[in-house]
Amino acid sequence: MPIELKNVYSTRNLGDAAIYAALVSMSPDRAASCTLDENNPTHVEGLGPVCADTQPLARVGVGGDIFNNSRP
Repeated sequence: MPIELKNVYSTRNLGDAAIYAALVSMSPDRAASCTLDENNPTHVEGLGPVCADTQPLARVGVGGDIFNNSRP
């Protein structure tokens, strides 16, 4: 059963893609899903689209924006 990565921003940033790949490698079945609206994503082995029929083992928040950028 895959984990679901929440708030995936882009795979075109190699640092983000490396984080996603690391999370996939630590997943029990080396698979993760995410919702990603990107025209030309970088391939991350084991990362696929969210399937409505599958309940994830866990959901992992990966978005750093709210932590790195100040908000009013």
